[in-house]
Amino acid sequence: MSGTPHPLVAERVDTTTWFSGVGIAETIDMIVSGVENGSWVDGVLGGVGTVAETAVWVLDPVGALTAAGFGWCVEHVEPLSAALDWLAGDPDQVTANAQTWANVAKAQTETAQAYDRAVAGHIAGWEGPAATAYRRQAAETLELLSALAGAAKGVQAIVAMSGALVTLVRTLVRDLIGELISILLARLPIWTAETLGTFGIAAPYVVAQVTALVAKWGARITRLLRALTTSLRNLMPALRGLDEAISAVMTVLGRRGGVPHARTPEAGPGEIRWAGAGYVDTPQSERAAELYDEIRARTDDVAKIAELLGVPQHVVERVKNHLFMSRHEVPVKGELVTGYFAPMDHIATWWTKAAADTLRWSDEHKLKRLLLHEYVESHLMEVGMPYVGRDPRALTDALDPSSYGAHHLAPKESYGVPLFEHWPKLGKLEPAVTMADDLSNVDEILQIVLREMP
Repeated sequence: MSGTPHPLVAERVDTTTWFSGVGIAETIDMIVSGVENGSWVDGVLGGVGTVAETAVWVLDPVGALTAAGFGWCVEHVEPLSAALDWLAGDPDQVTANAQTWANVAKAQTETAQAYDRAVAGHIAGWEGPAATAYRRQAAETLELLSALAGAAKGVQAIVAMSGALVTLVRTLVRDLIGELISILLARLPIWTAETLGTFGIAAPYVVAQVTALVAKWGARITRLLRALTTSLRNLMPALRGLDEAISAVMTVLGRRGGVPHARTPEAGPGEIRWAGAGYVDTPQSERAAELYDEIRARTDDVAKIAELLGVPQHVVERVKNHLFMSRHEVPVKGELVTGYFAPMDHIATWWTKAAADTLRWSDEHKLKRLLLHEYVESHLMEVGMPYVGRDPRALTDALDPSSYGAHHLAPKESYGVPLFEHWPKLGKLEPAVTMADDLSNVDEILQIVLREMP
């Protein structure tokens, strides 16, 4: 048989993609495919709009022009446009949110590609069973990182397609209101004549007609809004599925030591850089790293947090410099490295929510305790005390009376336990002092700790 394909014969399309066989990634793709095929859209919203709109223009061009004019007013004149935004959502904001997720997906894809290049460059000459095992795990990690990018694309698809549906409903509602107004204006002279000609006897009839028209159009609008609500509700399983898949990916990555990091060429001896950020160790999550970057860039958070918590602003300012802005010498994996503290999820979340005034009341107390710990720790390190001791092999949470640092000597960060319950393990007496809710006694507590410096 000739090797030239027949023009009527469809070529085979390979449906086996890079993620086939990888449960999490394949699940993500299935979810995204289900979203993109539009099966979640309520049938009421399928095929509406264009046909009906064309019919109106053909059958009643004057009325359609009136409706179009009113529709323009609704779209561009306040408070009508604000009312429509309340009724059917703000498509521009939805579009912005979709673009944000597209940006996240792009950044995550670039991260996966950078990881792939880094692995290929570092282990090109490795041989033996260990090298084979490392390459296998690196390949699996790459799959997981790519799956995260796919999940972000999935969320982007959900936001974009739901946004398109909101836009459709918004347009239909706007046009229905305009159509109703045009009908009322067209019939107003007739109703006026009927009312005047009958000396008001026809008034109830006119009122009934107006009421019926408004009810009819109101029912049409309600039907559209219910269909929109149903459609968006149909999307919720997909969104939950993506959330679960993302959590599963992060769990697997966490078991492997967290988000991948590497020593870059520009990092000097004793410096470990993660994604060029200069952290001393791997961030607890990518989200934490992103929030730390945002916190460093902010200039209004200190005052807002101090006001929310009712604590001295200089305390919050010092803690921000200590946690986010300053580089420290810290023992990591057997060596002293210099860089920013590794981003932690709880710190990033508390700080961000406090700055936005969305922090839960229970977490406010935890953040105050953190502020006290970091405030004292920063002062101890400022006067020369190492973070956890000079021994690079020292463990962060180890309590050794012969070798400890500022992190150990400072009040405990954990909320709900005595400030200095750990001091006896350091060979010190536990002072009888508590933290004031407004942190007004932080300097008093600091002096107690400074007196116990070795």
